[in-house]
Amino acid sequence: MRLADVARGATPRDHSPAFTATSSRRHQPVPERLLTGFRRRVAVVLLPLLLVCVAQAGAEDKPRSEAEKHCERARKLEADNDLNGAEAAYREAVKVDPKMAAAYNDLGVLLARQDRYADALALFDQALAAQGDYYNASVNKGVVLFRSGKKPEGVAALEAVTKIAPSFARAHFELGNVYDASGDLSKACGAYRECLKLDETDAEAHNNFAWCLFRQHLYEDALAEFRLAIKHAPEAATPHNNMGWVLFQMGRLHDAAQEFEQAIKLNPDLPEAYNNLGQALMVAQEVEGGLAQFRKALEVAPTYAPAYLNLGKYLFDLGRMKEAIAPLEKYLELVPQSADADKIRDALAKAKAEAPTEKPKEAAAP
Repeated sequence: MRLADVARGATPRDHSPAFTATSSRRHQPVPERLLTGFRRRVAVVLLPLLLVCVAQAGAEDKPRSEAEKHCERARKLEADNDLNGAEAAYREAVKVDPKMAAAYNDLGVLLARQDRYADALALFDQALAAQGDYYNASVNKGVVLFRSGKKPEGVAALEAVTKIAPSFARAHFELGNVYDASGDLSKACGAYRECLKLDETDAEAHNNFAWCLFRQHLYEDALAEFRLAIKHAPEAATPHNNMGWVLFQMGRLHDAAQEFEQAIKLNPDLPEAYNNLGQALMVAQEVEGGLAQFRKALEVAPTYAPAYLNLGKYLFDLGRMKEAIAPLEKYLELVPQSADADKIRDALAKAKAEAPTEKPKEAAAP
């Protein structure tokens, strides 16, 4: 019995739709195309409106400044993992300035990251009530709907944003993510293309687009997109890891190993890269080097199940039954309901039956 067919390979970037706080680089409050149209419609009354706005701004400067201070404090608390403190600070911000859309949005993001989806959705609605064209909140609402199990509603919400604000790149990016998560790779690719038309420097979009292309067996196109991701984010490890996996699938073991090594250099705490490098070395018959990489993956991520599976699998196939037992047991402990669990249990039983038993140590003479 061999376990080669149940190996676990690359783990690409998590394609789950992401939440975006106000401070994100993706924040684009008003797409230029909509703003231009709005200016044309109000041009004839621009001067009186401007005077009213200036007068109002003077009255609002103080609360907005105070609210911004609360938001800044909230972000620092969140960075320190003080989630309760961060939530309290955001709530102080909206108490001071009930029209501050960014504060509602960022508080919604904070709660969504804690799986408090209903509360988050209510806050995104409040952000939009405060500022109807605050598209980050619109996108985040779609993402939360999708992640909370209301997938059709989430997709529809994101599709609506891309129609209302077609120049808002992040909406296309997240729409690509939900299409991808829904298994519609063709639509996902289309959404990523639209995002990249608007922002060709978006490394995440290049990376996710590449992964979609790879899963459609368009290997060379995928490699080209990964290279663009690396060009625009040379410090990012994930595109190197994912590109390495494509090269591995193409049989280009040396090139694949180089990409995995570069990913590790950029992020020494990335277990996927060690795991994938281990597989490349095993296929290249560098057995001890490959086993060492699986163990390194587990050093940086002790609960990373794929490395336990690969370590146990290869030890089993090498006939090193006693060594295979512990990693296979740990894998089943971490993912007892995995699709290959029955096969792993059979292998584990065989390993235990065939493992050489240690002779008991003789007691030392008094």
